[in-house]
Amino acid sequence: MKSLITLPLLELFVCCFSLPDILKPSQHFNSPTLPLSFYQRLANSTLQLEAPNNCSKSFLKLLLNPLSNQVLVNVFLFTGKRLNDLGDYRGCINHTITRYIQLKTPSFSLGICLPLECTLESIGQIKPAVVRGLEELSGAEINESLTEWIDVRKENEVLGEIRTGNIIFFAVLALILTISVVATVIDQFNKCENTKLVQLFSIPRNLDRLFVGRNAVDPNLEVFNGVKLIAMFWVLCGHTYLYDSLSPTYNLQQFKAKLLGSFHHSFVKTSSLAGDVFFFLSGFLAAIPFYFAFKRTPQHSRSVVLASYLRRYLRQLPLLLFALLFLMYGLPALRNRPFHEDVKSDINNCSHSWFWNILHLNNLVTTNRCMDWTWYIANDFQFYLLSPFFVWVLVKSFSVGALVMGGTVVASIVSTSILYSYYGLHMSLAKDVDDNYFTKFYIKPYCRITPYLMGILFQYLYQEAKKGEDEDKSPLLKRIKEFITKREWGKYVFYLAGLGIMYISMHVIYFFDNYPNYHQALATLYEITFRPAFIFGVSLILYPPIIGCGETLVDFLGHPAFGSLGRVTYGVYLLNPIVIYFTVGYSVTGHFTGHSWMLFAWCTLILLSYISSYVVTCLIECPAVFALKSCLDSIRKPVSYTHLRAHETSLHLVCRLLLEKKKKKKK
Repeated sequence: MKSLITLPLLELFVCCFSLPDILKPSQHFNSPTLPLSFYQRLANSTLQLEAPNNCSKSFLKLLLNPLSNQVLVNVFLFTGKRLNDLGDYRGCINHTITRYIQLKTPSFSLGICLPLECTLESIGQIKPAVVRGLEELSGAEINESLTEWIDVRKENEVLGEIRTGNIIFFAVLALILTISVVATVIDQFNKCENTKLVQLFSIPRNLDRLFVGRNAVDPNLEVFNGVKLIAMFWVLCGHTYLYDSLSPTYNLQQFKAKLLGSFHHSFVKTSSLAGDVFFFLSGFLAAIPFYFAFKRTPQHSRSVVLASYLRRYLRQLPLLLFALLFLMYGLPALRNRPFHEDVKSDINNCSHSWFWNILHLNNLVTTNRCMDWTWYIANDFQFYLLSPFFVWVLVKSFSVGALVMGGTVVASIVSTSILYSYYGLHMSLAKDVDDNYFTKFYIKPYCRITPYLMGILFQYLYQEAKKGEDEDKSPLLKRIKEFITKREWGKYVFYLAGLGIMYISMHVIYFFDNYPNYHQALATLYEITFRPAFIFGVSLILYPPIIGCGETLVDFLGHPAFGSLGRVTYGVYLLNPIVIYFTVGYSVTGHFTGHSWMLFAWCTLILLSYISSYVVTCLIECPAVFALKSCLDSIRKPVSYTHLRAHETSLHLVCRLLLEKKKKKKK
């Protein structure tokens, strides 16, 4: 009886499972099609159970009359044909006679369409036989305890269950969109002075704010816009390669081996340096208002610092809240696709630990991690809280400030060395990078503060370099500025030195990947040096243009188009992984990955991330930011418009007599 059942089963599998090899074009990397022996093992294991269950009985009915049975056709058509092929989820569940089950192992997944009677409990009895078959196919040992069957439709129904939070979230979104449309119509047809609400939510006005031209106090600092854009493209490149593993990929291990052996693709493996570039730029820009507060109006420095803290937090909050709420209540709307495990865990974790993200403490509390990529925002805010102290010490005494910052860098180096040695950390892809690298080192502020401090120091040197010849200036800075300004080739020396240091810092990782038998001390030394070295190279390139000696670089990197794109980098960074989650959610079948595929995916994700960022920034961030600006302006508005007090505010008194009068009132 068993042989009679097996014979038609084999014939059908030969017919159906040879089609993918005919239809799929040949690829550079080849992923093995699931062989006939695997399905024979699956079928026989189901039919040979000592106590036949409903699943085995349904298989028996199918095989006795295979050619006229729609269930069997669905099973063959909608089941994955290769490792990491999730099959056709929608095609399977759209029929009430079949059930979609995902077989998940630590290395790969497989989507299987089975008769409706095959529940998780019934097919769990054939799990050992399936694991043995997959081991024979993949050539790798599979831990049976880590292999699981997942009823995707049931899980998606739980994730996509309509709750009060979903209703409120979409209602608020609809309200914001309605207000924006109404405000835009009123603003377009009523050219007179409109109300504050109309001005805040008018879409054309907000787009004008995003696409406005140069607005920096020093036009030379517009060069930072181009640097931000390049760094953000680099971040998106790293995200593309990192998150591509979330989608079903046939040749992930082969592509990883090719990536390791490529010297010229070291920039992909060191894309985390883009985060250090942003830390450097953030430290530079954050130190500017504090420098002037401590230098010019020290009596009001405390109020300036507190107001800056509040402004910084409130400016970051709207988009962060939107991203959190959309991940928890908007993304589960993709319940008609099989979710990747990381996406599901992110959605579930955010519902329990979202408040750590709001408080910018998610880099310190690593249980139930929510939106892992927001570690940068938490670190940046914590560094911002510390920046007034470092700027104040530098303004009071450069030598003392340099000593304090140097001590902080040494403490960071010691922390990194201890963590690397204790946990045996490494960043080489040749070794499987474990979760400790991310949770114990990569996201910790005491291990990542060095580039931020370098930005603060660079800003101080920039302010000192701007001083006139008659002002007190460091002799070393004088000689450096003379070297750049009085020699036509001086700035090119800085450019070449900076590019050389950056190139070496990026490509040393190649040797760690291809010669993995290195000592742990060497990995520690590399980690504590290559990030500061890279940022030092960046500072060498930026120093000539910001002191007015790199007009060509300023004109290129400071182009107004780069300024517009640079204003939405915060939204792009927040929304890019969610955009990737969308693409993962819509991945129905697997794909062959390669550098051409990655280039296409990278360009597509750049386009989608910037479009979504412009939309969300225009509708949510711009109204919130300019409402905050209006409130702060009302606090600091001029109290008089006489020629003596034209620029006086409630925080900054201009007239010396009024300052003395204020002191007497306090006494």
